[in-house]
Amino acid sequence: MKKTTLALCLTSLLGANAFADVCNDTHVYPDFPQTNWQGQPSHADQGDQMIHNGYLWQANWWTQAEPTMQANAWQQLQPIDCSVGDIGDGAIQFKGWELMVNESFYCANDINACEQMAFDQEDELLLKLQYIDFSDDDPQSPNFGGRHFSIDLALDNIEMLTKIIASGQTPALNVATWKDNLPAAYAMQHDDWCLDSANGIGEHVFPEVAERGLTTSIGVITSLCDESKWQKAKAFVDAGFSIFNHSKTHAYPDAPSWDPNAVITWDDEQEVTVANQEIYAQTGFMPSMFGIPYGLLSSDSLQMMRDSNLITMVRKQTFLDGNFTMSHGINAADFSDPYQLLGNLYDDEWGPYNQAHEGAAKITAYLDDTIANGGFGLQYFHGVNDTSYYSVPLNEFTEFLDYLAVKVEDKAVWLDTPEAIVNYRMASQNCSLDIQTVPFGYIAQFDLSNPACSAYQAELTLTIDQSQKVAAIYQGALALPFNQTEQGVQFDVMTSGLAITVLLAGDQVSEGDCQVVADYQAGQVYLKGEKAIYQGTVYQANWWTTSMPDNNPWGAWTKLEGCL
Repeated sequence: MKKTTLALCLTSLLGANAFADVCNDTHVYPDFPQTNWQGQPSHADQGDQMIHNGYLWQANWWTQAEPTMQANAWQQLQPIDCSVGDIGDGAIQFKGWELMVNESFYCANDINACEQMAFDQEDELLLKLQYIDFSDDDPQSPNFGGRHFSIDLALDNIEMLTKIIASGQTPALNVATWKDNLPAAYAMQHDDWCLDSANGIGEHVFPEVAERGLTTSIGVITSLCDESKWQKAKAFVDAGFSIFNHSKTHAYPDAPSWDPNAVITWDDEQEVTVANQEIYAQTGFMPSMFGIPYGLLSSDSLQMMRDSNLITMVRKQTFLDGNFTMSHGINAADFSDPYQLLGNLYDDEWGPYNQAHEGAAKITAYLDDTIANGGFGLQYFHGVNDTSYYSVPLNEFTEFLDYLAVKVEDKAVWLDTPEAIVNYRMASQNCSLDIQTVPFGYIAQFDLSNPACSAYQAELTLTIDQSQKVAAIYQGALALPFNQTEQGVQFDVMTSGLAITVLLAGDQVSEGDCQVVADYQAGQVYLKGEKAIYQGTVYQANWWTTSMPDNNPWGAWTKLEGCL
């Protein structure tokens, strides 16, 4: 069968070419982006990106570590090829998009200016998408010809291409309120790790939460940690829990109204900055959240944390400069101040849910209200079944965890660490998206000019009001998994400068069409009811799972005859 090759050369579609900009502007390990006092490359700050071993990496916090999958300080974004190569005959330097067939001009910039070209209806076509950056027009320059990569899409016939080119309308593209487009967000925290009275965090919280596949966040008091406590803290991190800074000494941050004779020894540098560094040195995890001891804080200390490049979120204080402020509650879905996060303290004296309920309902009622409200609930405790401040009875805690696990499995709430949820909310608020229609579909890109966007980078869930079938979605050169129904398309992307490319297949989506189900991705979390294609067969998850689909009748997957 005759094969006709379509070459689509896309340059500077959204201003400067995104992929090439990353290659030009990003440091390559070990050339760190930040320098020491001698002006020598020494480290990366939170949000900095580097290229290493063919991948783009982003620092989760201040680090001098090599970017690898084993380094908690780094997250791998996507493969990247910054090699210089020839773009081939028939491709010309161009600003905008360009479509050619066998070196013949087809379209340039204006879809209405496309020439009519002859094709046999049964011809098989290969759509080639190339990102090219002509950064140097000098033929003698090593950069002449541009950096580029290619994406290929096979089309059955020219009719499919005609449908793609004729689409022409820019769809509505939105960031989902919460990850995976779930209705609410929820996180847990446990204060006072390394305090002897809170040993139940290691003895009960750790195993009970981990065995249910849930997550939580642990607050560390650094001056109280011995070697065994630090080892356990490292185990928390390895299990996927986050660590937040609960100060160095747990001293009063401000004068308490209940103790007029209290001596205030609080020092912001020691309690915040030094404690953060100690946690990182011992666990490899750099905290971005601070939990205020006793709910006391001064305006000066709060401002210090706002100005810090280490602390990006704080639980709201109960007393500010000696004045009472309401710190209990549920954060609205559109909350905008990450330094005033509301929560619910498990406390029979101060906690409204403890006072209104008995048993596990002291905790589950707040979760239920969070889901009904559609906001972000932050539940925090001290220990479990120990002598800590208002310790939670073990039977009530495990009853609550079972209840929470069901809500997560039923997709009633997004459970994650508070850092992940706050980063998601702040990134969705501050990282705006530009979208343009092009002949093969459309391209979107985050506007990173807002400093708050880079400060709270996250993986966001995007939804597109799109009735045509989507053939593939890429961010840079990385193919992204996606789900498509008659209502639209949903997929996750990083808030990076790399362009998001959506390739259309031309046909309309219909329920039961297997093309709306994405291929199985090894290691991905699948929730109850989600579908995936594995070895040409559609499977549906019976519960939360990361396992590979199989035909075990009692396993995590059910084989489907169709896609419904």
